Amino acid sequence: MCYSNELCVIRRRKPSLKIWRLRYCARCLRFHYVPCADHIGLLREIRRVLSKKAGRLFIYEHNPLNPLTLRAVRTCEFDRDAVLIPSSKMRTQLRNAGYAKVSVRYRVFFPRSLAFLRFLELRMPHLPLGAQYCVEGLASRTDVDCM
Repeated sequence: MCYSNELCVIRRRKPSLKIWRLRYCARCLRFHYVPCADHIGLLREIRRVLSKKAGRLFIYEHNPLNPLTLRAVRTCEFDRDAVLIPSSKMRTQLRNAGYAKVSVRYRVFFPRSLAFLRFLELRMPHLPLGAQYCVEGLASRTDVDCM
């Protein structure tokens, strides 16, 4: 199971050890292409790597509750096989995969024609109407399964 071409990784170098340590991992609007049966396994593997330094996972996904997002996905040839994941399900999957402090924030509430209203988005991350959402989870050392 390898989705490395879809995984955006930020690495941080620790000069004294001269090795790269993974601190943050972001999945950018691609989890909806991963087969549902692989979600938990992939999340656990990412957590295993991130937990060495109490890293964080950020998953940005399309919000299936937003009608404009649904329309965009339905009319896009690239998204033909996409299965949009509700934020509540993604939050549950992170918790089931062992992440702590799981939270959800919504973003991109206004289309380009209403861009003058985007300053309001800073006050709206809790409203489940944004075109996208971000689920964040902490992979702390104490959360690691004994394998």
